[in-house]
Amino acid sequence: VENLKKFKSDDGDCPTLVCTDLAARGLDLDVDHVIMFDFPLNS
Repeated sequence: VENLKKFKSDDGDCPTLVCTDLAARGLDLDVDHVIMFDFPLNS
């Protein structure tokens, strides 16, 4: 919750938020860009 507050603040302390697809479905944030990527199933 603390990191989410930093992300939402206007002071620019945390300009990037990285989360899983599960968290992304439940977050409603005002953002300019969304970058989606998937990790490979096998390395």
